[in-house]
Amino acid sequence: MSARRVTTRAALDRDLTAEPDLTKRLVKLRLLVPVARGPRLPRTARAVYYDLGARDLVERAATFVAAGYATKDIAHLLGKLATNDKPRVIAVIGREALADRVAVAEERIDAWLDAGLIEPWGVDEGGAALFARVEIKRARLLAALDCVGFGERAGDWLAGGIERAAARRHITAVADAARLLLRSLPKSPRAPQK
Repeated sequence: MSARRVTTRAALDRDLTAEPDLTKRLVKLRLLVPVARGPRLPRTARAVYYDLGARDLVERAATFVAAGYATKDIAHLLGKLATNDKPRVIAVIGREALADRVAVAEERIDAWLDAGLIEPWGVDEGGAALFARVEIKRARLLAALDCVGFGERAGDWLAGGIERAAARRHITAVADAARLLLRSLPKSPRAPQK
């Protein structure tokens, strides 16, 4: 599967329109429909992603605006060109956010990408990979495999190439070692009661 090429509303506004709020009006008229949304972050706007074909739609609309057409007329003219299907908008995150969420280094995410163990849902105009929820789950599984010693053979694991009994013995040994380590931790002192 090849990654979908997407663009952001900010990029559309910055690169294509001299008309203020044109993309906002196209979204309101449901001519420009998002395909994905980024995560909600404190003190920043949530990224909204559009299919790369949205650039053509905005360019056509800008041409009509320059020719003096009213918004309602542009909606009528472009309505025949725009799809009436409402695609499902999915949540996506970037490479850095994926690494944070899975608690691994970004280099590990790059290694998994290079090995083909995870695939980006899409790629923005800057070339940054965007990941959907299914790849977050897959990355968590890969991180867990790293923790129990199957990191080098993660591809074999995902393809079903590791014998179940051998994997069970190895994971049981790792779990026993983890329980032993937890028992050997010093007890933390209790906070004084008020």
